[in-house]
Amino acid sequence: MTSMRANGLLIVTMLAGAAFVGAAGCGIPVPDRPSYERDIKPLMEAHCIRCHGAGGTLNADPDIPPVPAAKWHGAPINGDFTSLDDVNGHHGLMFYTGSNFAMFESFVAGAFGPMPLLPADPLASWDRDLLFTWAKNPLP
Repeated sequence: MTSMRANGLLIVTMLAGAAFVGAAGCGIPVPDRPSYERDIKPLMEAHCIRCHGAGGTLNADPDIPPVPAAKWHGAPINGDFTSLDDVNGHHGLMFYTGSNFAMFESFVAGAFGPMPLLPADPLASWDRDLLFTWAKNPLP
């Protein structure tokens, strides 16, 4: 009985270790040609539209503390990321491609702090790479 329990524990430990090593060493590459609908829209919905466009408006994040240490407080000035096109007078994601890409890259990377702002976790490097790859060659 002890031998079966020990073997079961060994198998579970080995599988968990293999999964950890596999996940750490073999990251999924960023697609060469990401599309808005398939790749970017889910990223925006998960990380960005809470402030940049949920409900068709720009929203203040109630979790960002109004303290001098915060680089930004209140609703974003611009950028409705629920759409590729401009919405309610605010720039959609297409505005931030092409000649405006450098501005977009600086905002995402940290002009006001890494996006999304604290207390949310910043975008993972894979997510940023996906977003920047798409912005350099935006596909619907």
